[in-house]
Amino acid sequence: MEKEKRLLYFFLLMINGKKANRSELIRKTMRTSRTISRDMDSINRFFTDPELPWYDSNTQIRLIGKNDNAYYQLENNSFNYDSYATLGLLLSIKSLTPKIHSNVDKLFKQLISNGRAEDRTTLMSVLNHFSIRDKAYDGNFPGQELMMLQKALIKEKMIGFKQKSTNKYIFATPHSLMYMNYDYWFTYDLGGKFYDIKVRDLSDIYIDENYSKKKSEVNELVTVRVHKNISNELIQLYDVQYKRSLNEEEAKFVAKENDWLIFEIACTKLDAFYIAYQKAPYAQILAPQTYVDGFLERMSEIFNQYDTTTCKNFIIRK
Repeated sequence: MEKEKRLLYFFLLMINGKKANRSELIRKTMRTSRTISRDMDSINRFFTDPELPWYDSNTQIRLIGKNDNAYYQLENNSFNYDSYATLGLLLSIKSLTPKIHSNVDKLFKQLISNGRAEDRTTLMSVLNHFSIRDKAYDGNFPGQELMMLQKALIKEKMIGFKQKSTNKYIFATPHSLMYMNYDYWFTYDLGGKFYDIKVRDLSDIYIDENYSKKKSEVNELVTVRVHKNISNELIQLYDVQYKRSLNEEEAKFVAKENDWLIFEIACTKLDAFYIAYQKAPYAQILAPQTYVDGFLERMSEIFNQYDTTTCKNFIIRK
């Protein structure tokens, strides 16, 4: 293979995130390992010349491994902000659900392919962790119900629905939607009180265009012990009414008193559960007691799925 063709071939392999086995390159090009090494050095000069469009001083083709297992790979220890944003979004979705729709998968693949070549392997490794769902609506994903509820929230319209488990019809003000514990949850206001229900337990949802009602403000204050590492994040996401240092009694339950704060947050019970679940061990519900009991009950349901007879390596670390 002529040098110009080799360089183009190697270059395309590298920028597409491929690992090029050195022995395989020797066989395909019918050139020595020394010649291939010089070719790779020529491409590397591409990345170090500031006058060339591919200039990036952090990018380099490296030979990894030895003997027959040695391979060339493009490496770059820097990232750009677009890659940060894509990675952050992927990890956020990953923390919520193990499945994404095939159209979402295609959207991310297009986003990644249009980004930096050096970041594609890293970003694709995260995307490949998801299971792909082809149907927009199936028995496991309540897509139609979620869309109706979200429209009602945006329009600030009241809704009617049937609760499958009780066979009751309810007319209420929608408050919020949330994904937690591998289920979608709907919070609604009925007579000034907030109730939570799984979206999969709803049917016959309709939006009443004749009745507009803004969602009620949450009056219940939830006391949460918060580590300072996540305090600013919670302040940005939730309605923190009050914050203070720990008192003498509260300080007995933590190792380093100065690392913790007490927040009073105006939020629904489901929001409180979400904070305690997603932010553990950096957040714990302290009051009201009904919220504490409800959260412990949910955690107990998860805990009871495990026992020493089915999990031989089950260990509780204190």
